Amino acid sequence: MRIDTDYLNWANKLIKGEINFEEYFNNRGLTPRGKLIEIKHLLNANNFIFDTYLTKLTIGVRCLVMKSIFDLDDRELLEISQSYNSKTSISKFIKSNFTRESEDHTIKKPQFKIELLYDLAIILDIPFRYLANSNAMFDYIDSFEEYDRYNILRVNFKELIEDATSKSKVMVGEQREIYGVKVKQDDFLLLGEGVLNARVDIRAKYLTIEIHIKNEAHLKYPLILKLQRLVNNRSRIYIRDAFLRLNKKLIFLIIIDDSFIPEINYLNNEFLVDNLFALDKIMSKGRGNE
Repeated sequence: MRIDTDYLNWANKLIKGEINFEEYFNNRGLTPRGKLIEIKHLLNANNFIFDTYLTKLTIGVRCLVMKSIFDLDDRELLEISQSYNSKTSISKFIKSNFTRESEDHTIKKPQFKIELLYDLAIILDIPFRYLANSNAMFDYIDSFEEYDRYNILRVNFKELIEDATSKSKVMVGEQREIYGVKVKQDDFLLLGEGVLNARVDIRAKYLTIEIHIKNEAHLKYPLILKLQRLVNNRSRIYIRDAFLRLNKKLIFLIIIDDSFIPEINYLNNEFLVDNLFALDKIMSKGRGNE
């Protein structure tokens, strides 16, 4: 579509520094409830390009981008966030941080508790610093401040799968739950890892468990398959770069309804473990026939 191309051109100019945010904002035409249809193209083209784009936006527009990636609307955000009773807190936060004008200290801005930002950091899968500071310098980080809280549960991998699967099976319609956990090392001793931060996204017909891996070298095909055997349902496993972080994510897509094939913006076939480890897969089948 012509409009997609125009939007991508403006994003490309922003990334290259040919225009500033104000010029991008005015030419692209952004609203807090708008749809960023070009994001899927930016996201899947190159991770560095996408991350650069994210850091050149305001906080509110960053939220809009991540909402587009995860197919979230304001209503779902309100229902998912555990920290807030106010039905307008999240939308107010996005709107009040949408343009550069919100950085003018002469403009009275609503106050937001830090717990809201922590929740949003996990729900939108973006490091806390990029929600707390619109002018945060672009840098890949390994900080997980939003996960280091008293209300983030520690669970082992098998328990997490069983709990998330049970929740998915009783959900109906557009119900959804997103939360962060720390996965204990019980099963991940296989990967030489300790306690790992994970984002859990549960819907009625499927769910994802997205685990931040500390050391990419530990991601070996036979060990990943051992973890997959703990999943009783049909599943796919992906490895992709985390957003604005140094690490990789090991992502389990667990399908509850076998008649349904979900389409997820940030999980392309190129990230499938079977494709990333194609030779290992062939060799493991050969050994199995011996």
